[in-house]
Amino acid sequence: NTATEEQAAPTITAIAENAATGATFLTALTIPSSVTTIGANAFSQCSNLVTIVFPGSDGSGYSSLYQDAFSGTNVSQSSLQAMRNQGYSY
Repeated sequence: NTATEEQAAPTITAIAENAATGATFLTALTIPSSVTTIGANAFSQCSNLVTIVFPGSDGSGYSSLYQDAFSGTNVSQSSLQAMRNQGYSY
């Protein structure tokens, strides 16, 4: 690769099980509209996580939010319900 070549960023479609479990430094999270699956316990025990943002998506592409993906966080129940309303299911 040369300095003049551009590379496209990879498209993220899933967040793995236990991807950031216990990452207490997380306070906010922006999930790309390309993500269709969030694995079990992906963000569990991220005790300082309070905000989740889904920019530029109507929710139609979301399919699975696995068990306890956000357990032990401070994300409000209303935010989690909004995620379900956008198309995520358990």
